[in-house]
Amino acid sequence: MAALLSFLLVATVTAPAAAQSQQLGVPLTSKGRFQLESAAKPQTTQAQALQRCLAAARPSGAGSLSVTFQDDAKGYKLLQTRNAQLRGSRIMPLAFVQPASAADVSAAVRCSVEAGLRFVARNGGHNYEANSLVGGGVVIDLINLQELKIDSKANSMTVGAGYRLGSLYSKLTLLGYVLPGSTCVGVGISGLTLGGGIGHATRALGVLADSVLAATVVLANGTVVEADSKSHPDLFWAIRGGGGLYGIVTSWKFKLFKAPKQVSVVRYRFREKCTEAKYAAVLGAFNAWQPWTLPKEVALAEVQCGYDSLQAQFWYWGPMSEANKTMASSPVFKLPNSYPFIHKEYSWADFVAQRMTNLHDETDWGNGNLLLSDMLQRLYKERSSFVAASLVPLTPLNSSAVKIIAKFMVQAQKHAFIQSRAWGGQVTAVADDFNAFPWRQAPFECQVYSNSGDARKDRSWVDGLLAAVHPLIGKAEYLNYFHCVNDPWQAYFGPHAARLQAIKKAYDPQGRIGGLYCQQDNIIDE
Repeated sequence: MAALLSFLLVATVTAPAAAQSQQLGVPLTSKGRFQLESAAKPQTTQAQALQRCLAAARPSGAGSLSVTFQDDAKGYKLLQTRNAQLRGSRIMPLAFVQPASAADVSAAVRCSVEAGLRFVARNGGHNYEANSLVGGGVVIDLINLQELKIDSKANSMTVGAGYRLGSLYSKLTLLGYVLPGSTCVGVGISGLTLGGGIGHATRALGVLADSVLAATVVLANGTVVEADSKSHPDLFWAIRGGGGLYGIVTSWKFKLFKAPKQVSVVRYRFREKCTEAKYAAVLGAFNAWQPWTLPKEVALAEVQCGYDSLQAQFWYWGPMSEANKTMASSPVFKLPNSYPFIHKEYSWADFVAQRMTNLHDETDWGNGNLLLSDMLQRLYKERSSFVAASLVPLTPLNSSAVKIIAKFMVQAQKHAFIQSRAWGGQVTAVADDFNAFPWRQAPFECQVYSNSGDARKDRSWVDGLLAAVHPLIGKAEYLNYFHCVNDPWQAYFGPHAARLQAIKKAYDPQGRIGGLYCQQDNIIDE
């Protein structure tokens, strides 16, 4: 079998025969559980069925779709993920496909179904638990969907699902725009949005999903639809924070915001290490300050403990004179043995380059495709083995929860960190059911991360911390920091779980689209 096959696909591919009914969430076996087209012989392998279907498509203006099969993919870059634990993982797809248009995605979906294969879209491969890999199925990698149209009159943009944040930020910054994305340049725009999208401007502008105006989506049967508040409103609601379980988004339309003239950054460090008592005092002061109640100009307020250090950080959209007034109300910055490590006012362009991405020159961004550039290799060449998760307290932490978290952090701070970042602001300015993002009333979110080099040790520590504190704060977690849990629908979607499951059943009744996978190559629930 050739290592790389390229086909020209048409916008319309013959629909497969009706599939057998399948309980929602039950994975396909290696033999397949969908009825195949009559042309497919029972003895035909799934790889051959997929290859034949794609090859049979006739060119009709669609883009070129690259296909790499499992036997040729073991050293292929699409198997690389940010988490080194996944090297040699049993989550080995049968094939990787790279479409160049929505029509290509439609054909890839239809051919996957015809071959009896599960499929999953891959945007950036950033997810902590490899949800963009599907064992024995088809990974539809969207990297070549690189459309970008900016409408300066309407303050909006249409962007392909293949864009990475670094490339996008470089273009928007030159035009004076801001999008409320994350601070990791390798993250894909689509995966971030599907999970809600918290980041550098969450308090100022809301989660990224709040800025979505419309989306082009390929459904589980290959149909291409436009989703917005009037067309497919349930689907539109679900893809804004409910994950990639309902269809494959090929492009998004976002509302853009004018960037602030300046951003003031204040970062305090504490001279002591992050001892249990010290961290409890800092986290307690952070709670007492209630930064989630601050004006939305405070775009970011967080406390971080780990790697033998303790620090607090504060980003204010405005001049330092105003930032100092707001900061003066915080007991965190008044604690003893602290000092301002950073206390600086930036222009927006300098802030993006130096604080969000650590990149200082337009040439650093590559030629618009960060995944394929040398820059990504530089950023990700030193992959590490880690386990990560999140906590989303639905109320401010009480003293017992603070003590438990502080105790766990002291056990592992040489190889772990926990970051508590305030929400509130614009996040709570819209209705709780505005879209599928479920945790608008949470005061803050905690990201938990461990990379000792021993995967079992890391997972034991992360799981132990969550199990100890869950009884006190609830079991809510943030979808984009996905972690193996027993009830992912409830953990990640809470009050929206039932509605999302109904939408999943309506748009993907056979459970064809992959989604919530565990690190150990087990499908938890779809």
